[in-house]
Amino acid sequence: MSTEPLPAESRRIWAWQSRLLPFVVVVLSLLTLFACVANVVQVYHVETHIEKPHDVNIDDILSVAWLLSQFGGRGRPQVAIQLLRTPGNPSGT
Repeated sequence: MSTEPLPAESRRIWAWQSRLLPFVVVVLSLLTLFACVANVVQVYHVETHIEKPHDVNIDDILSVAWLLSQFGGRGRPQVAIQLLRTPGNPSGT
């Protein structure tokens, strides 16, 4: 290691970085704390939303699927309509 004294510019930079370090540590700690708290709150909100009962009304979706099947729509809407119209389906007509 060199025992030469640091130039004045290097000493100023070192002093500035030493004064800045506590600020950076505090800011990073607060941001980490905020991210953790926000994550916990978001997960709680999503879980409570999932656990609430929801009314499911697929009549509009079935109407669109029926219209698509009538006007040449291809693929899944026709399959969905066929499955819903099967005799074993409780909601089939």
